[in-house]
Amino acid sequence: MAKARKTISIEALKAKANELLAAPANEVLNKDYKAGVANLITWSLMEAGAYEGFRFLDNNDAEWDTLGFWQREYY
Repeated sequence: MAKARKTISIEALKAKANELLAAPANEVLNKDYKAGVANLITWSLMEAGAYEGFRFLDNNDAEWDTLGFWQREYY
């Protein structure tokens, strides 16, 4: 059995988070799930000194605490 890796690249983590945040909403990928992903990737990027901001995927659908607010892409 292969030894488990103990680290992951911050770029790989950011890519997966961006993929999840951009995916169409469904029963699992709802507003609360996407908020969790956004909060985790924000914290991770800040801890790694790699936070460079984000953009909303649709600036016309970015009202606080809506699904659109959490659909974003991190730089």
